[in-house]
Amino acid sequence: MVVGYILGCLLSILLWKIDKQMPYVLLRKLATRRIHNKYLKVFLYVLIVSFLCFLFSCINSGFLSSFVTALLLIDISNTERENLNLKGKIEFYNSLSTISRAMVIGFIAPLFYIALLGNLFSILIMLVINIGLLEDHRFFKFTNNVLLIIPSIITDIILYFVYLTRNKQFNVDFKGDFLFNLVYKPLLNTDIIAANIEAVNFYQHYNRSSNGYVKSYGGNRSKVDIICIKDYININYFICTFIYAIFLLSLLCKM
Repeated sequence: MVVGYILGCLLSILLWKIDKQMPYVLLRKLATRRIHNKYLKVFLYVLIVSFLCFLFSCINSGFLSSFVTALLLIDISNTERENLNLKGKIEFYNSLSTISRAMVIGFIAPLFYIALLGNLFSILIMLVINIGLLEDHRFFKFTNNVLLIIPSIITDIILYFVYLTRNKQFNVDFKGDFLFNLVYKPLLNTDIIAANIEAVNFYQHYNRSSNGYVKSYGGNRSKVDIICIKDYININYFICTFIYAIFLLSLLCKM
């Protein structure tokens, strides 16, 4: 099993040019074009997810099951290409969110659910999360928020230690929104800590009770450039390597 995860993760990284979100995008386009009732769309997604999980459950080999799981769920390498190819004036907060999302959803969440629930349920959970990223539906939004709380907390804790080491400060100002974000926007806390690490401003639009407003987090920097993005990508890869080592060690201890 351990060898399967290692080879699957390695092949996933080698195939970094393949956009693993494309099947979900095509599925959403097809469903939106053919089905206009939102409940029927959810029913269609449930059928497709159930069918894919049934096919996966037919795999009897532990090595093959682990290999396919890692290959399908690990999705982080294309983040570097997407952000380093930006030209001209870079909107850092968009890049920062992309990197954070890839780290949490493309790496930490899959490994967390594989270790906790096994291959089949991790496949199920990540299918739901990836569909929810594209589908603007209350069910998927709620489900995604719940499923991403613990992986985002794990990421936040590690990023906070990076922040302590680099900035020699304890306080990260969440503007009193840490718990709110944790429930309704789990990845936002990750973005805020990252903005503090890089000492840049991060802007987030809120819409509560029909009143829209923007909050600024992080610190001030005279210039936001590609160096910031490269630095955060390096931190991203360091954290993923650390988490992956812990994941493999946990598997070896169970053997």
